[in-house]
Amino acid sequence: MEAFITVEKAKARISELEDYKKNLQEFVELAENYTADTLERLVFLSYAETCNVTKVAKIVNEAGYRFEGRRKYSPNDITSIIANTESVDKLYEYVKEIQKKNSQKASKRFN
Repeated sequence: MEAFITVEKAKARISELEDYKKNLQEFVELAENYTADTLERLVFLSYAETCNVTKVAKIVNEAGYRFEGRRKYSPNDITSIIANTESVDKLYEYVKEIQKKNSQKASKRFN
């Protein structure tokens, strides 16, 4: 329990946590029912499962995808796909938001 919390603050916090729980449930359901039938959709699902662009690049490369038909995908390519794809569905929106926050957190660590 937080120190110096009021009943009103506790009620507000409960409401925030209920909304957060709903978002988490939606995210899990979307990921569990997602069909990775294109490169982009494979990237989105793999990132939702791993939150790691290096692991996603490995998954994409093992699936046989090649960048412009020549070379393997790099983590930078995966980041670019997530950051530059137009909105395609709700899972993508979650993935883009998560990747953006992870990127910001990583840049703070190295600066």
